[in-house]
Amino acid sequence: MAPLKLHYALAYAVLGSYLPYLPVFLQDQGFDTVEIGWIISLQGFAVVISPTLFTSLADRYQANRLLIGVCYCIGGAALWALAGSENFVMAAIFFSIHAFGYTAMIPLLDGLTFYQSRQRILQKQEPIEYASIRIWGTIGFMIPAVGMFFLLYFTSLKSEAALYFSFLIAFLGWMFLLLLPKTDLPKSERHHPPYQFKKVFEVLRLSQIRTFIFCLFLYSMAIGSFYTFYSPYIIELGIDAQWLGMISNIGVAVELVWMAFAQTLLLKLGMKRIILLGGIALALRFGLLATVPNLWIALGTQLLHGPIVLCLYLIPPMYLNSRASERIRSTVQGCYWMLCAGVARIVGSSLSGYVAVYHFRYVFLLAAICSLIGTVYFLLFFHDEIKEKES
Repeated sequence: MAPLKLHYALAYAVLGSYLPYLPVFLQDQGFDTVEIGWIISLQGFAVVISPTLFTSLADRYQANRLLIGVCYCIGGAALWALAGSENFVMAAIFFSIHAFGYTAMIPLLDGLTFYQSRQRILQKQEPIEYASIRIWGTIGFMIPAVGMFFLLYFTSLKSEAALYFSFLIAFLGWMFLLLLPKTDLPKSERHHPPYQFKKVFEVLRLSQIRTFIFCLFLYSMAIGSFYTFYSPYIIELGIDAQWLGMISNIGVAVELVWMAFAQTLLLKLGMKRIILLGGIALALRFGLLATVPNLWIALGTQLLHGPIVLCLYLIPPMYLNSRASERIRSTVQGCYWMLCAGVARIVGSSLSGYVAVYHFRYVFLLAAICSLIGTVYFLLFFHDEIKEKES
């Protein structure tokens, strides 16, 4: 499983290199809050198309590895081009290309991981524990932030260096692509069936899955708003830009601990309680940011990051995988990403750009309200759990 761990680390390292610095880079380019909100929301537009397209191709042609390589190439090259863009139109175009090329990466890796787990079960071996693989994404997200800190602190480089650094990591991922296992089927199943969207929609229309996705949609709207304007907010409170990656690492370090005990927590608490815990953490985090304009409070809210990550990024692929058959495993993941990492992020990021004109704190207030509504709805109407034998 070492190649899967490596690529989760590299895939998330690309994100960890530039995400904390992207709003600052856009500010340095002279864009206002509305323009920044729209540029970042373009990632959501890409997610509406890209994961569903890539994962349906992966399911039909068993081509996860090839498509992961395409993600590295397009995503990395577009970040390099974005670093050199000097106007709103060019920045929007190159970030859209990056988002289209890269947002399918995680559902493709998830699909490949669950495929490998299923193969191990068929061979009478222990299935892969998803949390033990996904934790390497957390580690990968942390490491570049340390490198970026020293790069910005001890040199005259500016925020665009984060984009070049991400490009180099994407290039490394492409170089190590052939280490990943290929997906393959028995000879009796080696044909290209029609796209399985009807079966995918049958899964997504299930009552409990609709409830699950609705609540995660609200959470994703909230977190999209947060990621768009948290960095400019703490800079406004007095933090220098070179510290952004290290501040992000506070939350990621907490995430690492929660990831390490994720399987134990899942067995002890169950999926519903973990999602509720994440929703409460979201509402509390954004509520504090909205009502207490204090640097130490803003930094301290990073300590709430652990249950949020389990809620938003660990549990959903496990739950959806437990409801999907082999032929639609990746496509179901892609459709979820389309809705929650796509449409929800569009709404959250673009709307927050207009709200931020008045003050960043109103952005966090809106995010807190969305989180609270999602948590109450989930508590009242969701009554399902992961089927352990299939997950």
